[in-house]
Parts: sequence; C-alpha cells; structure tokens
Amino acid sequence: MADEIQTPCLTLVEKGKLIGFFEAGMSQRRIGRILNRSCHTVNLWIQRYQTEGVQGLVVRFRSGRPRLTSFEQDMDIVVASIVNPFDRAEEIRETANVHQISVSTLRGRLRDAGIYGRRPAKKNYLTDVRKAESLRFSREHIYYYNDFWRKMIWSDEKTFSTDGYSPQWVHRLPGGRHEPSNLARSRHSTRRTINVWGCVTFHGPGVLFRINGRLNMHSYMEILTGQLVPFARATFPLPDHEDPDQRELPENQQQYRFFMHDGCPSHNAIIIREWFEGEASHRHRIKKIWWPAFSPDLNPIENFWGWMVNRMETIEGDTEEELWDWVNQCWEEMADQRNYWST
Repeated sequence: MADEIQTPCLTLVEKGKLIGFFEAGMSQRRIGRILNRSCHTVNLWIQRYQTEGVQGLVVRFRSGRPRLTSFEQDMDIVVASIVNPFDRAEEIRETANVHQISVSTLRGRLRDAGIYGRRPAKKNYLTDVRKAESLRFSREHIYYYNDFWRKMIWSDEKTFSTDGYSPQWVHRLPGGRHEPSNLARSRHSTRRTINVWGCVTFHGPGVLFRINGRLNMHSYMEILTGQLVPFARATFPLPDHEDPDQRELPENQQQYRFFMHDGCPSHNAIIIREWFEGEASHRHRIKKIWWPAFSPDLNPIENFWGWMVNRMETIEGDTEEELWDWVNQCWEEMADQRNYWST
C-alpha cells in the first residue's frame, strides 16, 4: 500500500480561521479548499467546537510531560507576537506573562501557530507626501502611448564590490567550524569597489561608464555631455534642431528623446537643471521627465542591476580593474539578450 502524504497539524491560527469561516456561513467543502484540508478534518474541528467550545480546539491529552501553558496562554503568546512583530522572544514572554516557560518553549509555541522568525524585508520609508507624488506620477503617465516609453532612456548609478553580494554557506561536519578548509576568506582590508553609471532603453542595455572617484555635479555633467548625448542621438535619430521646419513647430508637436534620473543631489544641482532646460532640450532634444522620490521599483534599470548582482556571486579577481572587467562582461552578456529585455 502506498504511503499517504501526511499534512501538518492545524495550527491555532488555522483553527481560528476554520471556526471563523464556519460561523460566517461558509460551507465545509469551501473551508477545506481554502485551508487545503479534507472535509473530514474540517468537520472534526467544527464538531469539537460545537460540543466543547474553545477548549475543544486544544490538542488532546497525550502521554508525557504536561504542557506548561494553557490554550489561553498560547493565544496570548500569538497575539503578543502579532501586535509587536519586532519584539524579541524575551519581550514576548514578558508581554504574554508566561514567565514559567523558557525562550525555546515560547518559540515552539509560535511555530505551532505557524509564526517563524525571519529577516525582515527592507523598504524606504514613504511619507504621505511621497506617496501622493508616486500616485500623481502614475496617474499622469498611465495613458502615455508605448511610443513615448520606447523613446525613454532610463539611468542610474551602481556600486559593485569584490566582496560579492550573497551570504556564503559551508557544508561541514560537527566541530569543524574552524577547520582551515571551512573558513571563508575575509577580504575587508583588500575590498575593492567601483562606481558606474549606466543607462538602458526599450532595446536593452545602453552605455556603461565607470565613475572615477565620487560623483558630483561636475563629473555628472561630463557623463551627460560625453556619454548620454552621443548615445541618445545614435539610438533615437531625430531631425536636426536647426531644421527650420522643426523650429517653427509648436512645442507640443516637436520631437524629443526622453530621459530619466533620480533625485540625488548631484542630479539636482543648478547647473544640471539649467543644462536640461536649455542645451539638452533645445539643441539635443532631450527632455528630462519628473520622477517621484524613492521610486526605484518604477525604474527598469533596477532589473538590470539585479541580474548583474546575481551574476556577481561568482565574481573573480581582487583588483578594481579585474572588477571593472567583470562588470563590463556582465553588461555585454545582457546586451546579447535584447529580445528578452524588450518584452
């Protein structure tokens, strides 16, 4: 007889959901589909609840050491964790007033309820003003035609390091933590980093430029005039700005290339803003679009950086030049996948 697939026991939270669905008038079959449980299991816990009340949801007595906490105390632990998810186990124990149990037992109660400790995802804090700006940007651009976005040049800066980007794991025997073969090489004293500026379009990766030193308004101006302008003109050919037919057209009928960068200080310098309002717009026909703060998820180049970071897990070399060669190689590999990026 084939072995049956065993499903985990219902947690306290799942039992609470089951009873809540039942009291809301939901059928047992539908409850089973939602919780991925059989109708028999759903019916069992409903009957226990109807005959014994909340106490019927507690796991039946088993041989062995008695539990140190009651059902109500277990629920207090769960509630304390949900209300303050960043509290340490000791703080949850204090809040739930269950001093008779150890921290490891408390963590076990949380696991029984389906709650596990995890590293939190990180996200920039958005004020109401920033949220409103992001919403405004979306509403203003939601109906723009594809032709507009296909003429867009997306840009960003990125720092790459020889230390890699993923935590290392080692498979070893117990007691072998400090064996030479199991030690990860620490390269803090020889860590090398490089800063790059890159741009992408609908067609795929564009220019990748290595920034020497720190980026400021002067070095950024050199990037715009020396890298952006030639790339924009070659990628999106438009009528010359001196063409009389173009000069006589109203502003809303003239053709432009569109450019995006974020709001870092070097991008918002007065000379940069004046360049975009003057020479970039009138001579090179490059228009900068307004961009809301803390909106990296709207910039497609973040997908390019993410792809490169994944490739950097296997980085080779210890010098800045070797690192730059490796980054360049990743960029060129992406350029060979133009059909992928255009989708």
